[in-house]
Amino acid sequence: MAEAFVTLTGEIQAKSPAISFINSNKGKPLLVVDDYAFKLNKATTTTK
Repeated sequence: MAEAFVTLTGEIQAKSPAISFINSNKGKPLLVVDDYAFKLNKATTTTK
């Protein structure tokens, strides 16, 4: 997922992934990272 590219000075820098959240047609949340969609299995509503 994380691709690296070389600049003209020879330094290697990591490319940050594009991260976003969308809702599926069924209303479930999906995590989208670099055009790959991941289903979120756990959802918590309360915190300790």
